[in-house]
Amino acid sequence: LFKHPVTNVSALLRYRWMTIYLTTPSFFDHAVPGFRGTMLRAGRKNLNTIARLLTSNMEKIFSADENINPVNENSRKYICIDAYMPKIITAGFAEHEGVLTHMVPHYLPSIINHHSPEHYLDVTESYGVPADVCGLPSMESGVAIEDDFPKMGCCYISTNMPCDGSIMASTILDRRFKMPTYVLNTPLRHTQEDVQEYAIAELKDCIQFMEEHTGEKYDYNLLKEACEAWNEQNALRLEKWEMNATETAPHYGSSNWMYRVFTYQDSSGNPVALKNDRQVNKLLRKSMNKPRVYPAVSRHRALVWGTIANMYSAMDEWMLNCWGIECVFQFIEHQGHTPIDTSSVDTMLTGVAKVIQEATMRVHSKGGYNVYTDDMWTLIEQYNCDMLIMFDQISCKGPAGVSGLIEEEA
Repeated sequence: LFKHPVTNVSALLRYRWMTIYLTTPSFFDHAVPGFRGTMLRAGRKNLNTIARLLTSNMEKIFSADENINPVNENSRKYICIDAYMPKIITAGFAEHEGVLTHMVPHYLPSIINHHSPEHYLDVTESYGVPADVCGLPSMESGVAIEDDFPKMGCCYISTNMPCDGSIMASTILDRRFKMPTYVLNTPLRHTQEDVQEYAIAELKDCIQFMEEHTGEKYDYNLLKEACEAWNEQNALRLEKWEMNATETAPHYGSSNWMYRVFTYQDSSGNPVALKNDRQVNKLLRKSMNKPRVYPAVSRHRALVWGTIANMYSAMDEWMLNCWGIECVFQFIEHQGHTPIDTSSVDTMLTGVAKVIQEATMRVHSKGGYNVYTDDMWTLIEQYNCDMLIMFDQISCKGPAGVSGLIEEEA
């Protein structure tokens, strides 16, 4: 706020969702309530890193935002990307940077305060959109209808992920953004090899589209550097999973899964995020050889499936403190865990295409019924869980369609 006071105050006066960020200290507190020892240190490190990366994003967005600065040279330096698309696809540009357009205006505010979408949901439904659509794309549409998205970018990369509600929202956004748009279609059955050729062809076409509208040639050496950094950060995440599968899981909860979602989509391989992961993993390794300070009581181990739109984000912490239930794994953080092969351009594109297919929401709820009939139960065994918590919102049609299969398997 003090670094760019005029710009930030202008944003606060221009955008309704900016007020939500004033409650961030309270949000951080309810992400680690009662925590002690390693759980507290790791949680705070993750949250502080999210804040640091987020404020850096805000600086870029507001400096380029034509709603705040009508005439500026920064606007066309950015490629706007749908929030469900990992930003790694733009890593091959030296002079242009990808920005997750939806992350700051609606994705994070809906998690920080689950009442924040209510105004935008009303706007969307008043516009004529059916009320039975998931709250996340409905809020996204409302932000667009009210022109509450920052105005910036040389082009926009949309997607068919993760669901029909999001596709509906993309059409509204396309009308409002009024800039060249490419829809990067992603195969649904991400585990099947016969769809990979299509996924790679789509990615190549998208790169060509970005080259045309940025006027810059895509540099695969830069992409290789980004992929290698992504591999390192993902390896650190896999190590966390292994530690949480032990009898005394050292770190879980909202500060853990939120960090995973944010970095996977926006900042995976970012030096700030990499440094944090190295430090957190070092803390967790040390704690594995010592008596656990927190939690003092553990009655159950649970796997949680939950859509993250407009929800009570501190559910894991409530379950732990009030019921002694350790939510050792959130299905939403079960994103791409296959290293990217950087030996050639083709193998890199194959790996990046896979990263996109296994992005947030798609791999854990919209990746075909196999994610429920196979992946979910494999994880329950892997993490030695005696409980499955379906933390769902009523408008999410994916789990509603397979709830019978889940109950039967349980």
